[in-house]
Amino acid sequence: AVAVYAHTHAESHAQAGIFLYDSDVVARIAELLQTDDEVPLGVQTAAVQALDAIGRYRGRIGEVLGAVNAGVAHGTLMSLLRRTIADIGNPESANGNHFAEALLSFFTFVAQHASGGNMVIGAGLVPLLIQIIAITHERRLPIVSKAMQLIDNVLYAFLNAFTMFCNGRGIESLTDRIKHEVELGVESHGSDPAASSHQTSHGKHRIKILQH
Repeated sequence: AVAVYAHTHAESHAQAGIFLYDSDVVARIAELLQTDDEVPLGVQTAAVQALDAIGRYRGRIGEVLGAVNAGVAHGTLMSLLRRTIADIGNPESANGNHFAEALLSFFTFVAQHASGGNMVIGAGLVPLLIQIIAITHERRLPIVSKAMQLIDNVLYAFLNAFTMFCNGRGIESLTDRIKHEVELGVESHGSDPAASSHQTSHGKHRIKILQH
C-alpha cells in the first residue's frame, strides 16, 4: 500500500499524509529487511518495493539509503543481496524470483543516483553481480538478465566499477556464461527441436544475456 501511494501521490501530498504523522516510517520499513529476523519473503518483497517508491521522492532518497546502510559492506542492503544470491544459486530452493527481481530493481534505481551508485559500488556490489552471472538454473534466467542490465549500467556510469569488474574476474565470468548459453542453444536445437521449443519461454532472457 505504501509503494502504491508513493507512486501515485506527489511528494507534498505524501509529506502531509504520511511523513507528518509517521516520521520514522522509512526506518521501520527498513527494519523488515534485517536478514537475522524471520520476516516472510513476501513481506520483505513489499518492503523493498515500498522503499524503492519512497526513494523516488527527491527529498527522501538520502533517508532511504541511510536506512538500509547502502554504503556499508555488511549493512542491511548488501547482506540482503548476499543472502538472496545464496538462495537463488541453490537449485533446491523453493523460493520464486519475485524478491530477487524487486531487490535488483531497487539496486538499479539506487545506481541511477551518483551518491547512491558510489555507495553500493564501494560496499561491494560488483563482485556480487559477478556471482549472479554464474547462476545457470533455467528458472533464474530473468534474474540473471536483470543483473546483466545492472552491470551494464554501473560499468558505464562509474569508472571504479569497471576496475572492480576486471579485478573480480568479471570478464572471464561473462565469457564463460556466453559460452554456456551458446553451447546450450546449439545442443538444444541440434539434438531435439522439441527441447528448443521448450526453451522459448526463456528465450528473451537468453537473448538479453548474449546481447550484453
